[in-house]
Amino acid sequence: MSMKKNAFFTIFKRSLFDFSYYEKLVQETFVKAILYVYLLLVATLFIGVVKEAVILIPKSRDLTPLVVNLKRIIKTGYPKNLVVTVKDGVVKTNVKEPYFIDFPASEKNRAGTHFIAIDTKAVIENYASYNSAILVTKNSIVYKDDGNALKVEPVDKTYNFVINQSKYDSLVKKFSPYIDYVPTIIIVFVTLFFLTWPFIGAAFLLIGKLILVLIIAFLLFIVSRVLKKNLTYSQMYKMSLFGLTLPILIETLNYHTTSLYDTILHYIIPPSAFAYVVGFLRALPNPVFLVFMIYVILRYQEKDSYAVQET
Repeated sequence: MSMKKNAFFTIFKRSLFDFSYYEKLVQETFVKAILYVYLLLVATLFIGVVKEAVILIPKSRDLTPLVVNLKRIIKTGYPKNLVVTVKDGVVKTNVKEPYFIDFPASEKNRAGTHFIAIDTKAVIENYASYNSAILVTKNSIVYKDDGNALKVEPVDKTYNFVINQSKYDSLVKKFSPYIDYVPTIIIVFVTLFFLTWPFIGAAFLLIGKLILVLIIAFLLFIVSRVLKKNLTYSQMYKMSLFGLTLPILIETLNYHTTSLYDTILHYIIPPSAFAYVVGFLRALPNPVFLVFMIYVILRYQEKDSYAVQET
């Protein structure tokens, strides 16, 4: 099912300012209500994408330094005199061990002083003592994963090869031309991300909103019964979906003005209370949503200055 642009903007505007309009909205289908929320989420995420694009596009105009630096790191990455032999899954070298290969100068701040440590007499339990990102032992490769857990990859016993400066240079020469395509690949992936993220992200956010409204609509249904309004739970649920316009706008504003909040609040609020105030601002959409919808219920089936019109 599709929604016409005029219909979307009509619902957007009148769900904020025309409380009598909810009498019509409760008669709409669930599909239309869900589609409206989804498109609203897409629109708000698109605002974020545009904001990030404005920041990133100027920086991505010239990626030549990245290519030059990448080529330099790859070209000079292998030690001149090192020969590594792997036979039947057993690693041997022609150098005094432990032998260390360091990070490039630009990567020195990474965890671990060294990039690779080679010690064919090492035991896995001593990984930390080498102060290296990767430890190569006689028959395994040891490193930490993204969760900081130790990972051990055994060297396959079918592996038989030799790595030296000459073979490394030959391999680099073969693949080096493809590095020139890195800027194009980055731009393509970033563009695809910018184009698809609002639709993908909105789908995940929509699931959360649908679950949230299930709970809030039940509370509002009880309120409507107390106020003796002729609303079923399904109508209350649809009404609440359309009523998400305001909290979604507040969430969007909160997200894109976080740094502004932080700057202002740091000057006017004691440090001990800062975290609580910021937390309240970020949680604000939910209580605002509840209060807004209670007011909508109070005004339900009452005459308003706006006439109910067809979308």
